[in-house]
Amino acid sequence: MWGDTISVKDLAKLTETLTDIIQRIRSLEELEGWLRSQHCVKSVRTADYLIKTMPPRKELLVAFKMDDGSTITKVIDIILYPNHTLGLAGVHEP
Repeated sequence: MWGDTISVKDLAKLTETLTDIIQRIRSLEELEGWLRSQHCVKSVRTADYLIKTMPPRKELLVAFKMDDGSTITKVIDIILYPNHTLGLAGVHEP
């Protein structure tokens, strides 16, 4: 989806892109795999804890390689619905 790096403009569209991808993905592991397959993603780490909301959430910490040579980390909050589907709760700074 992205190249070897990501621009500030594309990073601003991250929520929109993730919403589209999450609708097609069936598990948190599949989402992690998709993120790792993106060349601009330096690392993906899933938080050890579960956020006890209704429904519960998991946080993914994703480091992106920016086109200016820097790295930026975003936290992606994933909703874990009871019917085993996923949703995007939001993207924010760590």
